[in-house]
Amino acid sequence: MSMVPPAFPLRVSAAEPAVSRVEAAATGCDCEWCFDLRWSGPGGSPGILRPDDSGLPWRTSAPAGRPVYGFACERGRRTR
Repeated sequence: MSMVPPAFPLRVSAAEPAVSRVEAAATGCDCEWCFDLRWSGPGGSPGILRPDDSGLPWRTSAPAGRPVYGFACERGRRTR
């Protein structure tokens, strides 16, 4: 099953929520990273949301000789 990315700007509401998937890959490092989700509400009021891993940055690592980290959504935590 392939996912088609949503067209932006994306409109969501309590009645019509959206789920986005963010994928990251590394080729030679053990990286911690974050991203900002910019949004605007009714009347154009802006905001920024920084999704994180329970207060920690996300982590991505290269598999060659390094630990492999992932995030198990069903467990709600990092895996190694």
